[in-house]
Amino acid sequence: TLSKSLGSITLVGGSASDSLEIGGRTFVYHNGHFHEDSAVVALVSTPLPFMPFKIQHLLPGNERLVVTHADTSRHIVYEINGVSAAKEYARIVNIHADHLERDSFTAFPAMVMLGQEYYARSVKSINDDGSITFYSAIDEGVVFRIAHSGNLTDMLKTELEVIKQTLGSVSLLLSFDSMLRKRETEMLGITPKMGRLMQKYHAVGFNTCKEQYCGIHMNQTLTGIALGVLKS
Repeated sequence: TLSKSLGSITLVGGSASDSLEIGGRTFVYHNGHFHEDSAVVALVSTPLPFMPFKIQHLLPGNERLVVTHADTSRHIVYEINGVSAAKEYARIVNIHADHLERDSFTAFPAMVMLGQEYYARSVKSINDDGSITFYSAIDEGVVFRIAHSGNLTDMLKTELEVIKQTLGSVSLLLSFDSMLRKRETEMLGITPKMGRLMQKYHAVGFNTCKEQYCGIHMNQTLTGIALGVLKS
């Protein structure tokens, strides 16, 4: 709704994260107070050149899957390809359904094509009845692919270099980086390397639980606004 109302003004951001603690509480800060069940929107005007961006390191697989039974309002998928969602998901990622856990989903998120681009739909939990709860909306009839991770640091470095070349230089990187990406960097032991790379581009921001880019909801993505320098 906000994105449509803003027209040509780009909307980016992310939801407050509870560090992936199921049932945790999240807050946003505004005007001296912390608020729950709220959103803060900042409308910014600047003379600086700027560039909205989204960066992901996920590569969609070849096999197409279809959501055949879902509760859209609660982001729960009961069936994929007409069979139990958990069993079918496990078959694609080659992990026994009984062994699926959060880290399995982090490594193999769903990817949905919107327009000409893929967007991640990450799994929040596997339920006792064999259904799967997603972090973001996923509708009945949606066709998706299971993704695998590319080289996180190399792909980030490449995308940031493109931003720098486009703007000439980067004075600030206002960034909203998925908590699932943070978890993956920790699992891979590359957190210091990623931190140095973000510092090089003067990044500020926070880790999010669901990201926004031009009105589209997604997961496991880095979104934000890059600012250049004032040209004489």
